[in-house]
Amino acid sequence: MHAQMGVQLSANASVELLKALHMPCSRNTVLRDVQQLPLPPCHTPRVMGVDDWAFRKGKHYGTILVDLEQHRVIDLLPDRSATTLSAWLELHPGTQIITRDRASEYGRAITQTVPKAIQVADRFHLVQNLGATTKAWLERRKNDVFDTLSQIDASKPPTPDAEVAKTNIDDSQTNRTVHLQTGRPHRLEQYQNALTLAAKGIRPRVVARRLEVPESTVRFWLNRGAFPTRLGRRTALNQEHEDLIRQRWLNGCSNAAELHRELIALGCNASKSVVTRFVAFLRRGEPLSLSRSGALEAGITRGARCSVSDLSRLLVTPVARLGETARGMVGALCQGSEEIRGVYALIQELRTLLIGDCEGCELRLNGWIERACACGVGELQRLGSSMCKDFHAITAGLTHKWSNGQTEGQVTKLRLVKRQRYGRASLDLLRRCVLLS
Repeated sequence: MHAQMGVQLSANASVELLKALHMPCSRNTVLRDVQQLPLPPCHTPRVMGVDDWAFRKGKHYGTILVDLEQHRVIDLLPDRSATTLSAWLELHPGTQIITRDRASEYGRAITQTVPKAIQVADRFHLVQNLGATTKAWLERRKNDVFDTLSQIDASKPPTPDAEVAKTNIDDSQTNRTVHLQTGRPHRLEQYQNALTLAAKGIRPRVVARRLEVPESTVRFWLNRGAFPTRLGRRTALNQEHEDLIRQRWLNGCSNAAELHRELIALGCNASKSVVTRFVAFLRRGEPLSLSRSGALEAGITRGARCSVSDLSRLLVTPVARLGETARGMVGALCQGSEEIRGVYALIQELRTLLIGDCEGCELRLNGWIERACACGVGELQRLGSSMCKDFHAITAGLTHKWSNGQTEGQVTKLRLVKRQRYGRASLDLLRRCVLLS
């Protein structure tokens, strides 16, 4: 009983529960009983899912192996290297189908150890790769894209609310604009200094130390190719609070301070400036749907308030799922730039291929890769090159019924087990709890 509680709960929680049941014992006793439980035999699955999981996010990762037919975890590996996975596959030969993400380490290990196994690249990760590629392209060309958006917005006739907004602009929004304008020269100077030092052959880590900025910022500047432009912030209100403010606005309450007091009384911890900024959007006659999920439904109509993430999500979303306003904005964007039109066509073609039927997918995918590699856009060329190297796994992902979705679910369960032990469990104890649960 001690051992089963230790598997399902942490040792401390088991001690408290046993104390309430008048069966007191120590934490070490529970852990010792868990260590003495026999592990289930490790068999070789016919269909296996492979994915990584985090000991500590961004620092240390392991590998989880899942039997997709029996819906249970087979084993946990201490890292996500090709060497470790190859060693495990050599000890357990016979797997016929292996689903995975786009990680090159896993693909190399499977190819070297079990070359006859069918590798299945998950569709979800392919869509994720497409979104990341679109976002990277927008980050590089966002000055041109947002200039096009501003021209679209300037061509629209001003509404009466927008005219009133020119005289009733909110103080917080004005302060935000002033802050961006005064901070830009300092950031531009740092950016130019970073480029100068890097041109002399100085490593990014040393450049970051000299300029007193994070190393990741320096690397972003060097890879960016142009000085990044900062955009306005979004509101941090959730959907429920936004709906409440909209309703009160329609009822005639336009005082941001009063609305903020009402939200505080309801338990909302948003700052007054956030509420004021939201009310300023309403006062200027901008779309009332300001949440991320509602932005695509209502259509993003103001380039000054869009983010790169919004635009990348808009471009990757199938046309059939867009609202009328969003379709109009995408059409105007494509008309304003030939490069945007070409990139958008390639993005939508691949998106349709990933969610559509599998008939002729191999030929269609091969044609898309050729066009992507010849389009002249570096981000799409890199995506096409990586897909060419992983071509058979991607086509298998488009034709087979197996995917890595179940493996992702097991990773979520693994995180729960890990956090129940406050991150203190060693790999051996964590592996036991996962395999025995």
